[in-house]
This record gives sequence, structure tokens and C-alpha cells, in this order.
Amino acid sequence: MANNIIEGLQKVAKEMDNECSDVVEVALPHIKQRFSWDCGISALLMVLGEDNRYFLRNNLREISLKEGFGRSTWSIDLAYLLRRFQVDHLYCTITFGVHPEFKNEEFYKQTLTSDVQRVNEKFEQAYENYVQVQQRSVDIKEILDHLRNGFPAIVLVNANELACDVCASSKCWREWLTCCQLLPSYQGHYIVVCGFQQRGSRILYRNPANSNRVCSTSFEAFNKARKSFGTDEDIIFVYQ
Repeated sequence: MANNIIEGLQKVAKEMDNECSDVVEVALPHIKQRFSWDCGISALLMVLGEDNRYFLRNNLREISLKEGFGRSTWSIDLAYLLRRFQVDHLYCTITFGVHPEFKNEEFYKQTLTSDVQRVNEKFEQAYENYVQVQQRSVDIKEILDHLRNGFPAIVLVNANELACDVCASSKCWREWLTCCQLLPSYQGHYIVVCGFQQRGSRILYRNPANSNRVCSTSFEAFNKARKSFGTDEDIIFVYQ
């Protein structure tokens, strides 16, 4: 009985510490993207367990052919991969399928024609394939609550609007430029949100384009980057 009471008090104390803690961070391995197109895959690798990470890395070509995405991954492709590896998740987006106006975005022009059928079919078949998709916007509070519970999230952002406090004045901004050819308007890019700092209202994230480091940006800048036209406000909450 005494042990149960002590364990209960320790649990409550830990929960109070988490609530009061200025910084919350989910520990993740850092995976740097190898090509200009694989930021989504690299983000996914960061949230997979070690065995699944090894398997995906060594069988990526075969799996990408089966999944049909080749070198053009959409958020729905990442959600299907999470399901393939039996990782609980929730994918939220404001557009169910391919946004019709994307055809006017330079970023999407090269691949949209070949991607649209696959992407729309995956959305339509998501329920029967046990892929969790909700068509809705997500506010910052929901993201912070998810992080506070110890889980990361994969987020699609406009790289041109993503300003890291660390990278702005260090060599990793040059690393970023070598990994992604920034377009003048929209540049889709996946990051893994892994924590936050309450004081100063900063989001912590891992950027696959950079070397092993945790980046930081303001809530305001983060919201601007993830809500830019072209992202559909795509976010995948990972429960692992």
C-alpha cells in the first residue's frame, strides 16, 4: 500500500513538473536527407523505431514502388507508410485530396500530373486501409498538448517562411541551401516538431536538411510557415 502511495505521488509530481517545465523536448534521432526530394522520408525515419527505420532505409526503392510515390512524397504517402509500420497516427489537413489550385504553383508543376490520381485514391481509400485522416485545421495549443504528452509530429511547411533562431546566423543555413533549391514563392518541406519552450513561445524542431541539431522558431513564424498556401496545413500527429 505504501509503495502504491509513493508511486502515485511520484507520478503526480512528474506530471506537475511537465506542466510547469519551461522546455519540453521529445528525444529523437536526427536523420539528414540525402537528396532534394526525400525530406518527408527522412522526417518519417526520425519517428520510427530502430528496426523499422533500418528496414525502410534498406528497402526504400522497393517500398516506394509498391506505394507508388517514387521521388514525390505527399503527406498521405507518409501516413500510409506509418500504417505500414503499424505506427498510430492522426493526419490532419484542410484539403481532402489534391487542392485544385496547386496546378498554378511552380513547386507542384513538375509532378502534379503524375501524382494527382495516386494521392486522391489514397485519400478515398484511407478509411478502409486504417489510415487516420481528418479534414480540419489544427491550432498551436493542440500541437503543444501533443508534445507535452511526449509525442512528435511531422509538419509540412513553406521553407521560405521557416526562420530558425540558430540557423539564421550559423553554417546550417548554408547547409539548407545546398539541400533544397528554394523557389521564390512556395517550397514544400517536412520537419519534425519535437518540443517547445514556453518562455519566449518557441517551437523546437528537427530539420532533415540540416545536420544533427534542434532548431527553434517563434510560434508566430511556425504558424506562418505551416499555414502558407501550398501546405494545406498538413500535420501528422505520431503516437509512438
